[in-house]
Amino acid sequence: MEILEQRKINHLINKKHSIKYNDIDMTFFVPNALNLYRIKTFATKEPSTLNWIDSFEEGAMSELRFASLNRIILKLSNFIKICF
Repeated sequence: MEILEQRKINHLINKKHSIKYNDIDMTFFVPNALNLYRIKTFATKEPSTLNWIDSFEEGAMSELRFASLNRIILKLSNFIKICF
């Protein structure tokens, strides 16, 4: 029974789908049909957002992530001050 359960888990974990967008190979975890549909159609759903991201200069995403992290840390620190 445990072997059968482990096989089911392995099957679910290994459900992946690869696509190529702007010469970038991407692999996604695909647990169900809805996720597969979203992966297959993501480039047509939000073209303006993708064009905006594509316009970033090299390294800009790291700067955006760092700025977002700073905002999250500030909000958390304010929350902690209020709680304690």
